[in-house]
Amino acid sequence: MKVQNITDIEGFFKVVDSCKGKVELVTGEGDRLNLNPSCHSLYPWQIFF
Repeated sequence: MKVQNITDIEGFFKVVDSCKGKVELVTGEGDRLNLNPSCHSLYPWQIFF
């Protein structure tokens, strides 16, 4: 799934928190960033949005 132009970051992470299993953000360069609920805090991810 591609997600672009996220304006509600807190809402986005609420959805991520409700997911089961592995959740990753794949950058345009192919880097994979783990978004599992136990691995993220809000501030560092804001730079990507």
